[in-house]
Amino acid sequence: MFGDIYRKFSKRLYGTGISKLSIVRCIHSIVLKNIEKPEFVTIFDYKLFLDRHDQDAYSVILDSETKELQLLRNIIKEGDTVIDIGANIGFYTLLFRNIVGKKG
Repeated sequence: MFGDIYRKFSKRLYGTGISKLSIVRCIHSIVLKNIEKPEFVTIFDYKLFLDRHDQDAYSVILDSETKELQLLRNIIKEGDTVIDIGANIGFYTLLFRNIVGKKG
């Protein structure tokens, strides 16, 4: 229950710059350690498996319609070739695959 409330609260603040405050980062880190996290989240119709500690907090703040993602959707079009260098756990790779389409 607390995890659900925190997720809603975090999504409203995501992208506001409030995470630049050290106290906010500290609280966020403590909460992430103590809430139940799923093994994966579904994003762009794909399963994104999270690292054990969910360091990027995808289980908390994931939103497929941020301004950043809308901008990328406007720039990248179906059929484009995209190279994702340093893909980490693949969040943007899944986004790009969803936009440009699947080959094969």
